[in-house]
Amino acid sequence: MEHRDSGVQASACGVLAIAGTAEDLERLAALKESSSSEKVRRSAKGAYNLLKRRLPLAYSVGQRVEGTVVQVSPRLDYVLLMLAEGFRSMLHRANMSEDFRGRLERGEIDLGMAIMAEVVEVDAEKQRVLLRNV
Repeated sequence: MEHRDSGVQASACGVLAIAGTAEDLERLAALKESSSSEKVRRSAKGAYNLLKRRLPLAYSVGQRVEGTVVQVSPRLDYVLLMLAEGFRSMLHRANMSEDFRGRLERGEIDLGMAIMAEVVEVDAEKQRVLLRNV
């Protein structure tokens, strides 16, 4: 039974590599470290690497996205947003409007707040998408 279960888990890893989200990336990271099956660990590792490279490619420069604030830096120089696909992205101070920077400095930007942004850079090598607020 364990052999069949590991085959199913390995197949599921392949599906996640093609259609997974950032949340699935976290699941694969845990699975590649904790599975008792070598086959599953290898499949999870391969799927993790493919998915990690693929996620930023879902975005293009100029695309408008909505994100939810998940972190505000202590020095107020950036805000991390969780995008709809489960991918975290940074809104750096240099790409914030004057109004947004003022609201950030006054403590008016809260965790969980929805923010509209535009993609200004996609770096697939670094798995990074940079935004500016709109």
